Amino acid sequence: MAGGFPPSRPEGDAAIARIVQALRRDVDALKASAGILSAVIGSGGVTVKDGGGMSIEAGGFLRAYHSNGEGAIYFGALLPEDTYESGLLLADLLGAARFWVAQRDDGVFEVVSRADRTRLVGGEVFVGDSDTTTLTRLRGQEIRISTGHLSVYDLPTTSAAANLHLGTVGGQWTVAYITSSRRYKQDIEDLDVDPLAVLKWQPRTWRDKTDVAAVGGEAKRHIGFIAEEVDEAGTPEFVIHDDEGLADGLAYDRMTIGLHAVDKYQQKQIEDLRAELEAVRAENARKDRIIAALCDATGIDPEEVA
Repeated sequence: MAGGFPPSRPEGDAAIARIVQALRRDVDALKASAGILSAVIGSGGVTVKDGGGMSIEAGGFLRAYHSNGEGAIYFGALLPEDTYESGLLLADLLGAARFWVAQRDDGVFEVVSRADRTRLVGGEVFVGDSDTTTLTRLRGQEIRISTGHLSVYDLPTTSAAANLHLGTVGGQWTVAYITSSRRYKQDIEDLDVDPLAVLKWQPRTWRDKTDVAAVGGEAKRHIGFIAEEVDEAGTPEFVIHDDEGLADGLAYDRMTIGLHAVDKYQQKQIEDLRAELEAVRAENARKDRIIAALCDATGIDPEEVA
């Protein structure tokens, strides 16, 4: 080499070019990020193009404000720090927290609403796992709880009469108030219950099969009647039948009507016997008067006649 530049090596130049391009991209990215570190967008907006993204590092947050300057929406770490890790919070015009979705420090996700009324809108909303039996579905004005076990805890006590019905009303399974006013009834007719059929009811005691399967010999015994036996006694009006017409349960709250029929029947017997007794007494009194008159006429001592 007599002088000038050394001979070019194509493979080296290409590698250098790639390095330079990478450096330029890094510089452009730094310039873009540096420009947004303290930028204020007065109009327009921030657009993340296809393939891009936005990240909030640990300790970062997003916040939106109401027109009066109070915080409206907050996304990031929530207070108190010893309760929540991070979440989404919505506040009212006074800046008071009204609704938030957050993860607690114990790992539990929490949804809280402080509003007077919270509405969950949707065709179907599922709570739980559709693959299990613990599924709650809300649709319109209908709430379905599909589970083999439903528990309610910490209920208050009362001595009031039961006034709620859990069952079908108008073909729909629901919870309804129990009423008895004629305002809610039509086609009212007298019911004739055979009191002698009611007297065929045989009280029984038993253990439920499900209880025995669960706890064996520890299963408690129950008292009552057998639906099939009440049906066979001739009082099907007190029996609840399933879709196939089989005896399935008893309307225990209505079975007092049967006892009322027995009471009326026995009361009628008492009144008939009382009337018969009064008639016998009257007849005896009449005969006593006749005997007394004969004794007076004949001079016979009434004691001798007795």
